[in-house]
Amino acid sequence: MHVVRMLASRVDGEDNTKDIDFSAKKIRSRWDAGLEDTKRAIEAAPWCDPVGATEGVVIHDFEHLAI
Repeated sequence: MHVVRMLASRVDGEDNTKDIDFSAKKIRSRWDAGLEDTKRAIEAAPWCDPVGATEGVVIHDFEHLAI
């Protein structure tokens, strides 16, 4: 089983109010950032790389792709 771990990318202009700012503009910027991260993960497709026969779960961490 392959698990892709996606972390929320930092969005330009975000500050410590990001956890409580639910304005349409902020929500849209978070969705757009998540979509871009997802596209990069799909393009990289590490789940297509061979893994050992004894590997039960493979975690793909895309923190390094965060913008």
